[in-house]
Amino acid sequence: MQDLERSGAAGPRRLAEAVTQRSRAGAMQVSLFADLHPVVEALRKLDVNTLTPLDALNRLFELQRMAGDN
Repeated sequence: MQDLERSGAAGPRRLAEAVTQRSRAGAMQVSLFADLHPVVEALRKLDVNTLTPLDALNRLFELQRMAGDN
């Protein structure tokens, strides 16, 4: 059994190590007390099921202005 472990044939352990290394490389820490952007808050309050197509376009335009993208 020890020979098998030393040879690296223990697949699941090696797979878990590879996944952990990949997730660390792409991980980004988010602040616990980060303020939400006003656009995110507005989107969460928006009931998209009740909007007409014209209202939806107008709201998107307003959200785009709030985000600062001209």
